[in-house]
Amino acid sequence: MIEVLKQLPILGSGRIKIPRKAKVEERIAEVNYYATSVKIPPSGNVGKGRILEMQVIWVKEQSDSKDAIEWIFLTTLSGQTLEDVLKCVKFYTYRWIIERFHYILKQTLFIEAIQIDDFTRLNNVLQIYSVIAWHLLWLYRLGHLELTNLATDYFDEQSIEVLEVVTKKKIRTVDQFIKAIAQLAGFEQSRQQRNPGEKTLYLGMIRFFALYKGYIAAKTFYATG
Repeated sequence: MIEVLKQLPILGSGRIKIPRKAKVEERIAEVNYYATSVKIPPSGNVGKGRILEMQVIWVKEQSDSKDAIEWIFLTTLSGQTLEDVLKCVKFYTYRWIIERFHYILKQTLFIEAIQIDDFTRLNNVLQIYSVIAWHLLWLYRLGHLELTNLATDYFDEQSIEVLEVVTKKKIRTVDQFIKAIAQLAGFEQSRQQRNPGEKTLYLGMIRFFALYKGYIAAKTFYATG
């Protein structure tokens, strides 16, 4: 396959952001794009099925480094033009986010342990869990990307007020808000763990919502809080 791809002309060049991984910092990769069409014969008995036409997309970094990226994937999406290829590559770069979303569903919310044999009820539960997983993923990524932004740009003032009362700390940035949530679950920042994980955020949010309801109730009915 590689020998075939090497004969293809460069469709275009571009830059791809490679996210931080373990001890390797985030970086920008200069890459070349290649693409071609292939026909996949039907499987099984000869004469059955249909020939499937797919696009082979090859993304190769312009570097001899051992960490240089090289992606080869098949897709049924259009890949004839550079614009088509860039769209497919963009979808592919979302794979880590999709994997983390399913990780939260399985390892944090334990969705596979649900025992419901009614389709309607199961469908409702899956939708609720998906919203929770999305919110946790949003918080997790926000804590990595928008650290110095104002907390008021993303969170309501009431939530910030509750956290300030509970933690006895002034909260101005997104980083301070998310760390405060995580501290409710026992998180302590260290060199090895600069940001809280999804499970910690989940436990912190559970406690936060309980405190939030109590704070609002006290303020509403007893004029305290």
